[in-house]
Amino acid sequence: AVDGSQEMIDAALDLHPELTNHLRQIILQQDLHKLYGNYDGVYSIAALMHLTETELIHVTSRIAGLIKSRGFFFFTVSIERDDTNDSGYNEELIIDGLYEEERKLEKINIFTFEKEFPDHLSEEQLARELFVSTGTVKKWIKNHKITPDVTVPFGKKELSYFAPHQLDHIIKTMNLRHHDNTTQYDDFFEFINEGDYTMSYKIIMMLSMLSIVDNTGECNLDKLLDLYIKFYRDRIKLGLAVDRENCPYNNSELLEDRSIMKKSLLQNPFEKFERKRFMYHCKDLNHISFSTTLWNILYYNNDISRIKEIYLKDLLSYYEKLGGVPNKEDLVVLWKIHP
Repeated sequence: AVDGSQEMIDAALDLHPELTNHLRQIILQQDLHKLYGNYDGVYSIAALMHLTETELIHVTSRIAGLIKSRGFFFFTVSIERDDTNDSGYNEELIIDGLYEEERKLEKINIFTFEKEFPDHLSEEQLARELFVSTGTVKKWIKNHKITPDVTVPFGKKELSYFAPHQLDHIIKTMNLRHHDNTTQYDDFFEFINEGDYTMSYKIIMMLSMLSIVDNTGECNLDKLLDLYIKFYRDRIKLGLAVDRENCPYNNSELLEDRSIMKKSLLQNPFEKFERKRFMYHCKDLNHISFSTTLWNILYYNNDISRIKEIYLKDLLSYYEKLGGVPNKEDLVVLWKIHP
């Protein structure tokens, strides 16, 4: 049996110690590749509903590959998803502890999709290849600027998939640049020199990470989180604005919740670097790391000080109208910034 929460697994083992070595923590959209076997059936209640539509079809396809030819896959998922938020996640209405939601079943051929279209790119995968947002890809599809090779009906919506040969055509049509390992170094500095910050997250993550990263480009995620939280906590102690008015970190109680803060760090800002393949998250080791190709060039060129100087300058500019950075000298020491 699997569950996404280690706390739930521990609770189950307290009640049923005989299940020791039979329970595993699995994050559906990330860790299914770790499961192997040939099962009589899979049973999932109120779990897949938390996935985006794109994640859902990939997860169910992977699960189908684990089931015997005459096995079964019993699951519940909300198909009428009018109440999804901007990220595509289901938002349920909770009334007196009860979940109220309309459900219906819809047949979809998850067993043959990956075999028929093994190399096709989802909207999310296409966006990553093109170095644009998923929202941009969706907008292009809506405005008929790009045309999917395959569309899969999914409730009231459709999932779009693109054949690999479309990449070059879309790059040319939309006047984009090719991005691969040979352009990664230039892509990275173009990205960090943009100086476009909705919040301060990217600045603080990078300055914190570069102060503890080892000579292979890796750092421990919990140590990074400590430094990340410390910056915002110190601003509260100094009586300064933590960030812009709509920043959730202005809530001091949130800063003390490490689980929420770690999720926030990984979703934004880390995801901004990860989706461009500048970094990756090694969950098993609780590390995040620069891409090996990128790090080797940065390290060889002695660029770390240069990157720190860019972000320190951006930090001072960002907080200029938010009370400034009166503890600048302390931060320079903390982040090991050398002139």
